[in-house]
Amino acid sequence: VYHGLQLQLITYMDAALDLKNDQKKENVTKEILPGGMLYYHVFEPFLSKRKKEELITFSEDLLVELKMEGYVLDENENIESNDAFFLKDGKKASDIVNVKYNANGSLSKNSKTLSKAEFDVLLPFSHEKIKQEAAEIWKGNYPKNPYDNGKKPCTYCPYHAICGFDPMLNGYEYRKLEEIPQEDVISKMKEELVKQEG
Repeated sequence: VYHGLQLQLITYMDAALDLKNDQKKENVTKEILPGGMLYYHVFEPFLSKRKKEELITFSEDLLVELKMEGYVLDENENIESNDAFFLKDGKKASDIVNVKYNANGSLSKNSKTLSKAEFDVLLPFSHEKIKQEAAEIWKGNYPKNPYDNGKKPCTYCPYHAICGFDPMLNGYEYRKLEEIPQEDVISKMKEELVKQEG
């Protein structure tokens, strides 16, 4: 999201929150919170289970293969609503979303969760990023400058022949994206929002 490359999920979530807030009745006092932004790879996983005794674990293996990607709100009630079974079954890791609990009951640092405060930064930051990109498109200023972050997107882009991007030609070059540790992304977003306000 920071570099403007993955705005789709947060845009959908933001639109859903706006719609719910618009529809909210006057007598409803509960705040509407983002539950998460998740996506699901549409594919059919191949699991080879032939022996009858192996079929018992088939559905569990299938869930692991189909685990959703993205982030969820870090509140226990919300996490349980995304996977109602894993805490009841005594498991420490969800088969549905990327959430895992430590033995002491705290969330693992590898869990893909965000706090309400982090969502409160992420939403306005993504708004600003979309406005900036739209303004550049409106001005006709949208150069061919894909990013190189170890993986070059032109390698698998089906529009290469139309685009004509060629790093061997003068004036064409890949953007180098600043590598930001995951734990610093929200604070960098906050800094940018403060700069834009001031």
